[in-house]
Amino acid sequence: MLHEEKAATIKILNKKGQMPTEVDEEGNRWPTKEALISAKPPGFGTVIGWHLLCEHWSTAAFRKVSLTNSKNRLAHGETVFHCSGARSVVSTRQHLKVKTGKDPGINGAWHHMHNLHRGTDQEKICSQRISKHWEDFDDAMTNAHGGNWEEEHPELDAQIIYDAAGRMPHGRLRIANELFTKTEKSKIKSGRVSV
Repeated sequence: MLHEEKAATIKILNKKGQMPTEVDEEGNRWPTKEALISAKPPGFGTVIGWHLLCEHWSTAAFRKVSLTNSKNRLAHGETVFHCSGARSVVSTRQHLKVKTGKDPGINGAWHHMHNLHRGTDQEKICSQRISKHWEDFDDAMTNAHGGNWEEEHPELDAQIIYDAAGRMPHGRLRIANELFTKTEKSKIKSGRVSV
């Protein structure tokens, strides 16, 4: 939400032609804190809260993270492979339910977040690696629950993800890691070890 507020503020300043900038040591241009403060959205909480947020956006630490994230998003040329944005899978599910009037389930929300051409009819997952993991998971779910598993079992199965899509490098599941708690993942891992 805060990222969207900043983007909207910068858009307003650019539209008005009132975007004074400052240059950091590496030559990057940033909107000044005063310019950001002057463009407070009418619906945004308190004035003090907005001032504090603009101060945060103007710190060297925030700018460093912002540059790192920009480089990561463009690591593969003009194609941005990480499509999930700031929303979690659960939040995306709720957003889609309100927007479309239909519950897409966790599977639908996951696909929406990982769709390279979001908002179009082109159903292509954002990277080949993730697409392969999903295919392996899909095959395993089809074997376990039949061809109509997405409707009959709308929640993702961590055990099948673990078995089919690959073990847990660095303690993370290969897909949908954020949907499962550390406790759930450790149960799966310890269960496999004891067998």
